[in-house]
Amino acid sequence: MRYLKEVLESRELLANLTLREIRGQYKRTIFGQLWSLVNPLASMLIYTLVFAFILRVQPEPGDPSGLNIFAVWLLCGLLPWTFFSNVVQQGMGSILGNVGLVQKVYFSRIVLPLSKVGSVGYNWLFEMGVLVVVLALVGAFVWPWLPLVLVTMILLAIFAAGLA
Repeated sequence: MRYLKEVLESRELLANLTLREIRGQYKRTIFGQLWSLVNPLASMLIYTLVFAFILRVQPEPGDPSGLNIFAVWLLCGLLPWTFFSNVVQQGMGSILGNVGLVQKVYFSRIVLPLSKVGSVGYNWLFEMGVLVVVLALVGAFVWPWLPLVLVTMILLAIFAAGLA
């Protein structure tokens, strides 16, 4: 309960640190936010080549969705995994990366990993928006499952922040 109180007291700092991460991530890039799609799409392409064409793995169609396109099926699991791994990886180095701020000013240190959760979560929302459009184009039954996905991702974000 103490951590929640400290985060609520530091919410303005949390918002500023998260915005700094988001703005600084794609600063001076030509495509800006579109670079956040490169990593999941490259991973999806490599995994699709290995599993669908070399190993010839063919998943069964999804039960309620009927989704049988391997690349899209793979991306549905790849996006939460990349979110989790990025939050843990970036969050673990967040205190050392902001050592100048930590030494000069007193604030709750939990804010630093949480700012990474916010910036990675912002990118995840962008990527997830593209996935929802792709799922709608291939005819997957998506809309009733979106609230469950959001609740699951909030729980995953809390777990990843705790590890970070």
